[in-house]
Amino acid sequence: MAERRIRLGIVGGGMMSQVGHLPFYLADARCDVVAVAESRPSLVHALRNMGVDRVVEHHGEILQDRSIEAVVVSAPRGATATITQEALAADKHVLAEKPMALTAGDARRLVDAAQARGRVYAVGCM
Repeated sequence: MAERRIRLGIVGGGMMSQVGHLPFYLADARCDVVAVAESRPSLVHALRNMGVDRVVEHHGEILQDRSIEAVVVSAPRGATATITQEALAADKHVLAEKPMALTAGDARRLVDAAQARGRVYAVGCM
């Protein structure tokens, strides 16, 4: 019996996504990369060349898509906590790039939000 595939959205199409996330998720038979949120035209072009079929301009489109169950947040540092909070509120599981937040209070709120919703929340670091 085949494993169920995880339907994944990625927020941010910059270097970390192109080098550290997308090649692996696109090649992993357990994942379907449903969409990547990226508004910079040069990056949209690069993402399409990598094999991303759906690139959306705003991460809200990913969060509203009920078929997407998990997101990778690879956004600028100042936006990571806010986008993660929005993703958890949309009942998505989240893998966020570091730093998880810019303050300890914001970090605590993210952990509490994930626990309250029963969502997996992880922070990537090497």
